[in-house]
Amino acid sequence: MNCTPKKPRRIRGSVAAMTAAGLLVAGAVGGVVADSVTTDTPPSVASSPTAGSSLPGGQPAGSGFSAQTVADPATLAESLNHVHEGIEVPEEETSPAEADRTQGTEGTPVDAGVEVQDAPGVLMINTETTYGEGAGTGMVVSADGLALTNYHVVDGSSEVEVTVADTGETLVASVVGRDAAHDVAVLQLQDASGLDTISVDSSGVDSGDDVAAVGNGSGQGYLTAVSGAVTGLDQSISAESLGDTEDLTGLIATEADVVPGYSGGPLVDDDGQVVGMSTAASVGETSEQVNGFALQVTEALDIADQIVAGTESDSVQVGASGALGVTVTDSPGVEGALVVEAAPGSAAESAGLVAGDTVTALDGTEVADSAELSDQVGSLDPGDTVTLAWTDADGTEHTDSVDLGESTVN
Repeated sequence: MNCTPKKPRRIRGSVAAMTAAGLLVAGAVGGVVADSVTTDTPPSVASSPTAGSSLPGGQPAGSGFSAQTVADPATLAESLNHVHEGIEVPEEETSPAEADRTQGTEGTPVDAGVEVQDAPGVLMINTETTYGEGAGTGMVVSADGLALTNYHVVDGSSEVEVTVADTGETLVASVVGRDAAHDVAVLQLQDASGLDTISVDSSGVDSGDDVAAVGNGSGQGYLTAVSGAVTGLDQSISAESLGDTEDLTGLIATEADVVPGYSGGPLVDDDGQVVGMSTAASVGETSEQVNGFALQVTEALDIADQIVAGTESDSVQVGASGALGVTVTDSPGVEGALVVEAAPGSAAESAGLVAGDTVTALDGTEVADSAELSDQVGSLDPGDTVTLAWTDADGTEHTDSVDLGESTVN
């Protein structure tokens, strides 16, 4: 296949779904983008991770949480069902001029939302990533600090910090596991105890129901809510972040003007009970163009149950991912992943890979381009032994077996 030049990719441990918590612009597939936010743009060359590092706070991935807390005897959805009155979304005062605009006038400004003061279990998330500082939203699902968010909020992050919205308490978080295909991640908040959780209505919503998305819009540092009716159930979209796309299914579509920063936050019904997790939004500059999409909260919590139980699958990864430690890109007219850099001390360097080589296969499976190599490595664990095949700049073919290191990023 012919490959057009793209930004180099770090081959570390995450399956590329929405590969960064990125502020996105028009041009997304299907007009839908991921709705987290970042303050910087991607560099032309991403740095490669090295082996042997732990997650923020020095803990290895997956440590510091108790599966017994949530996995026995109830599922997360059962244990969180109507545990309190829910999130209080104030009614937004509407002026006569604004009332006129809501009667179908084209060009209505995107709803800035109403500030939310009472939101038990809701977190504001800040990350350090290869691409700069990111911001999103999360939800507490156990008193000892398990939390739920979108994977694209923390994907590529080296540090994750959360603020409990109702108290202002700030905690460091590590990523316990993720399902990139469904854009779900479970966090563990370090040194957490006695936290309020979200309250869930596991019966869901129907088309026409009034709902509100609550989140850290545009990384503003406080919570707002944007409201609207449910316009569709079981919706399918293609979402894009920094050039990577992922097909998402089973979503709740709403009229709510979701913007970057709401990612991973609650979609609540008119009783303030959580029914979904905001995941994506359509591209646009007016209220008529911008709509929100949310994963059903019961589906997100089912995935979280699987992660907490430590059960991996084709899409679920628990703990740190493996790392090849190589930066690659695509070369026009050449199949394979062109090496830009092999990090010192990495598995790639130990195999003898250098800039200018082209990786052509991993464990006997042909590599078409850099994205395919990233996805293949992303499904593996630290310590896994893989066989690499590559061609050097002179056209000589090579093979070698290497042990993957541990990714330093989520």
